[in-house]
Amino acid sequence: MKTFLLFLMAVLVFVSGCVQQSQQETIKIGALVPLSGNYAVIGERIRNGMELAKEDIIAEGEAKGIEIFYEDACLAKDAIPATQKLITADKVQWIGASFCLVGLVPVIPMVQENNIIIFNTAANPDVVLNQPNVFSTNKAIKDDAEDLAKFAFDSLSARTASTVYYITPFGEAYNNHTTRAFREMGGAITSTNAVDVNTLDYRTELAKIKAENPDVIF
Repeated sequence: MKTFLLFLMAVLVFVSGCVQQSQQETIKIGALVPLSGNYAVIGERIRNGMELAKEDIIAEGEAKGIEIFYEDACLAKDAIPATQKLITADKVQWIGASFCLVGLVPVIPMVQENNIIIFNTAANPDVVLNQPNVFSTNKAIKDDAEDLAKFAFDSLSARTASTVYYITPFGEAYNNHTTRAFREMGGAITSTNAVDVNTLDYRTELAKIKAENPDVIF
């Protein structure tokens, strides 16, 4: 995470064209992370990591000050107003962490319009790839999904599979690329099961899949 924040600072210096500015001014960073709900543990880990990195960077003299504004946001209904606040009220120079793709995708036009750089920490669906102002430290979902399908087909000798996926850009991308890759290798998909991102009970989907008896579940 420290390297990640240093990379963010390097981007800011490049954009501003002035190294001294980053050393003299407090750098303002936004973060869209789930601090409540099902994914709060992940949001807390991101916040803790950023705070530790902040302390190290300041102690080493890489910046005079770093101020991080955390917004508890995952779904679009929370991410959109949170991003507006970060840009207009907090005057952040970039958004250094965005975890939930369901909230990231709808704010991309907003950050591009305001020339704000945003970093995605989750694996990346096609809709996020090659977008101006959007960067990531993670892999493309397409590549990861193809690896998963290949492992199931080659290493597990699976020839049938079912999928369970969130109705989000993240889940839909994994489902689309995994099923495509698995079928191209010669496998068959017995069913695809879409669930809401807040789903906690999967008994209905699992009962259906058990009756189908696939070799693996993606």
